[in-house]
Amino acid sequence: MEKIYSQQVRGKIPPRRHLRVLGEAVEGETAPDINSLKAEIQQAVDNLSFDDAKEAQYLLKQIYNFPTYKNIKKSLGGKGYSPKIFKKFSNDVQQLLVDIGPEFRDGFLKYLQSDEHLVFPTDRSEGNIHTDLIKGKLDPKLVDAIMMHTGTDEGGRGVGMGELALALIFGNLSAGGKEKRASVKTGEKAVKDAVEKYQKIPGGHRGYGKDTSKKRIKEKGLNRDNYDKGPLGDAAYELDQAYSDLDQAVQVKVKGDLEIGGEEFEIKGEGATLGKRPDDVDTRQRANTVESLAAMGKAVGEDIVFKESGKGYQVGPDKVPGLNNLPVAISTAYGMIPVNKNGAPDKDKQRKFERIFKEFLEVSGELAVTDTYYQQLKSKGLFDLNNPASIQNGIALLNFIEYAELEGFRHFMTHDFGSEAANAGKYVYVKGKPLNMAMGLLASPARFEKVSRSNLRPRIGFGSNYMGGTPTAVNVDPVQEVQDEGEETIEYY
Repeated sequence: MEKIYSQQVRGKIPPRRHLRVLGEAVEGETAPDINSLKAEIQQAVDNLSFDDAKEAQYLLKQIYNFPTYKNIKKSLGGKGYSPKIFKKFSNDVQQLLVDIGPEFRDGFLKYLQSDEHLVFPTDRSEGNIHTDLIKGKLDPKLVDAIMMHTGTDEGGRGVGMGELALALIFGNLSAGGKEKRASVKTGEKAVKDAVEKYQKIPGGHRGYGKDTSKKRIKEKGLNRDNYDKGPLGDAAYELDQAYSDLDQAVQVKVKGDLEIGGEEFEIKGEGATLGKRPDDVDTRQRANTVESLAAMGKAVGEDIVFKESGKGYQVGPDKVPGLNNLPVAISTAYGMIPVNKNGAPDKDKQRKFERIFKEFLEVSGELAVTDTYYQQLKSKGLFDLNNPASIQNGIALLNFIEYAELEGFRHFMTHDFGSEAANAGKYVYVKGKPLNMAMGLLASPARFEKVSRSNLRPRIGFGSNYMGGTPTAVNVDPVQEVQDEGEETIEYY
C-alpha cells in the first residue's frame, strides 16, 4: 500500500505518515497531538489521486478496517500468544477482514471487547460451526474468512486453518503451550533471583551472564564438586542450574494447537496430515513395501505373486485395479489361503500372513504403535483381513493413534475448511485417550484418504473421495484409481 500511495500522492509526505493512514504499527514513536494528526490524515487523503473508483473503494475499506488490528491484537495477547507472534497474526486477520461489511466487522470487534464469549462445547461430537457452535452470533462470511488463516508461530510450527479463529471466538480456548509458558516464567524468575544472589556475594560483579554460565556448565558439567568451595561457588552452581533449567523449559515442544481446560487440543482442517507426510514415509520404505507384499503372497502359497502392477495390484491370478485399493488387494490375498480337509482356512498360514501384515504396518507405515494397539483395534472390529473396509479403517485409525500418542493431545477437532474444500462448516470433535478418540472418529462423518502402497498415513477430511464407515461395511470401491501424486493439492497443517 505504501508503494501505491507513493505513486498517487501529490507532494512530499513521509512514508510513516502513509502507514499511519493505513493503521500500521508505529510503536516506539512519540505520539503527536491528536488534533494535528487528524489534520495530517485529512491532508493525506485530500492529496490522493485515484484512477478509478475501485482504488478509492479499497482505501475506504482499509480505513474502516483500521480498528480491527488493535482489537485482535489485544484479544490474542490475552489468549497466551507471545508478543513476537500475535502482532503478525493480528495483521494477518485484519487483512482477511478487509472485504467484510463494516456492520459485521464492527459486530465482531464488539464481541471481542465484551466479557461474554461463546464457550466451545466438549459434550457435542459433531455438527456445523456456524449453526451449532456460533449459532448466528457472528457473520458466517466473517467466520469463514478467519477460519482460512494459516501461518507459522515463532518456533516455526505450522498454524493450521481454524486454530486462530477458534482461539478468538471461544472464551475457553487459548494458545497451546500453557504448561511450557508457566515453566519458562518460573525459570526466568529463578534465573533473576539467582543472578541477584550471585551479585551480592564478594566477587560476584562478573560471571553471572548467560554466555559465561554456558561456558562454565560445559567446563564443569553441572557437578557441584567441580565448582569452587564457598559462597561464590555455591551461588555459581545455583545460577548455572537455573540457566540450565530455563533452557530446558524453552526447548520443550508444545503439544496441541490450542488448550481447553488446561489440556492440549489439536485442530485439523480438510486434507490435513496426521504426523508424518505419507509421501515422505513411502520414499523411505518403498523397498520394504515391495518385500512385504511379496511375503504376504508367499505366506498364502509359494506360487502366489502379490505385487504392484500398473495402476493396480497382481494377486495370484487376480487383478485388483486402483493403487488406492490396497485393502482390497490384501483381503483378496488373505482369501486365497487354502482350506484344510474340513473346509476351514489353514490357521498357520493365516497367522503367518497376519504377522507379516503387522510388520508391514510397523515398518512400511512407520507406525510404531502397531504392537500396542493392533489387537485392541481388532477386538473392536478393525483389521478383519477378510474385509477391505475393516483394513482401510484399521490403518487410518492406527495412524491417528500414532499421531495422538506422539503429540500427547486429549482433544481433537477436524473441520472441512481448506484451500480447495467445501468450507461449509462441518466439524467433528472427540476427546479422551487415543483409542477412545479413534473410535469416536470411526463413528463420525470424518473420513480418511484411501490407503495405497504409497499412502499408509492417510490424511483426514470430509471429501467424497475419502473413505470411512462402520467396520462391517465393505465400502471400498475396487475400481477407483488414485490421481498422480503430483496433482494433489493438500493442506499440510
